[in-house]
Amino acid sequence: MDKSAPPPVGFDLSSLHVLIVDDDPMARRMAVETCKRYGAGSYEVAANGVDAMLLLLTNHARINVIACDWMMPGATGLELLAQVREMGLDCPFLMVTGKADRGAVMMAKKAGVSDFLLKPFRPVDLAEKLFNLSPTGRTPISLSDLNIGSRPAAKPVPVSEPKIAAPPVPKPVPVSEPKIAAPPVPKPVPVSEPKIA
Repeated sequence: MDKSAPPPVGFDLSSLHVLIVDDDPMARRMAVETCKRYGAGSYEVAANGVDAMLLLLTNHARINVIACDWMMPGATGLELLAQVREMGLDCPFLMVTGKADRGAVMMAKKAGVSDFLLKPFRPVDLAEKLFNLSPTGRTPISLSDLNIGSRPAAKPVPVSEPKIAAPPVPKPVPVSEPKIAAPPVPKPVPVSEPKIA
């Protein structure tokens, strides 16, 4: 990317100081590149909720929006959100998630989430969400805005696996029942009646 090129038209993120929290290095890198491309004022990066809390404890006055993955080891995005709100921080919190069922969305809204971004997403999707959460573009969300379940599922990336020939299936061997001779029937023994004298 040309460093001297102006950011794309439409989303001025210069007022934002973003905290990016994601355990996936590729997702973090894309979020950082999006912040750079769209001219975010600054950004901090954390690989998990615990690291994010440490950054918030030292830089909370500067950070004015958090973009956080939901499912992470250590502390989940929902746990981080609860801690942020317990600290009294009122900054917008963007929850990034690959699964957003209605119950989970309601739980996050109750905890104080500002908006959601469903995975997979494009950089422009992240820029738009961040812009909408910025002081110049802030808009409230409703459940109908989320369009849960309307986004097409990501196409799986084909992975070539080594071809291993299956072992030949053995042919069934006919099994005959063993012939067991019936036990001989004993001959009746003549019984004589006792003689009474």
